[in-house]
Amino acid sequence: MNKALAIIFGIVSIGAIKEALRITFSSASDIAPNRIGLIVISYTLTILFIFLTVRFWRKASKKPGL
Repeated sequence: MNKALAIIFGIVSIGAIKEALRITFSSASDIAPNRIGLIVISYTLTILFIFLTVRFWRKASKKPGL
């Protein structure tokens, strides 16, 4: 289960990186006025998804205790 969650969060984090970069470098009129707030939210969520990916991957890799 943990490895499946790690893969799901990994895929989501790739999409989050793509969206964060799109927001950062966009000059669209609907994004420009709110750029700072959107950048903070997008990078925070990207970091969260990467953290969850690593955490669940490490949990799945641990061998059960004796």
